[in-house]
Amino acid sequence: MERRAFLKLLCIGAGVAAAAASAMALGSFAPLAAPGRDLGLAPQPGVATSEDMEHAQVEKAYYGHWRRVNRRVNRRVYRRERRAIRRWHRRLY
Repeated sequence: MERRAFLKLLCIGAGVAAAAASAMALGSFAPLAAPGRDLGLAPQPGVATSEDMEHAQVEKAYYGHWRRVNRRVNRRVYRRERRAIRRWHRRLY
């Protein structure tokens, strides 16, 4: 058998073995919805139910505050960059 054909068959065999191994690994897990079992009715620990969500309060983000803060920071950075450009420009002329 030629070397090229041997390598091709070897690669094909490795691919088939990898596919079969992954199929066996996935099949070994228990199915999510087994016949006769309804997982949706049992409350899960750490999962919020609809009753919990009714009482939950969402904090309102204060948009204007961060807008002002970012504007201040951006203004500082802009001034710093303009100052550096002016110094560089003065040095040339």
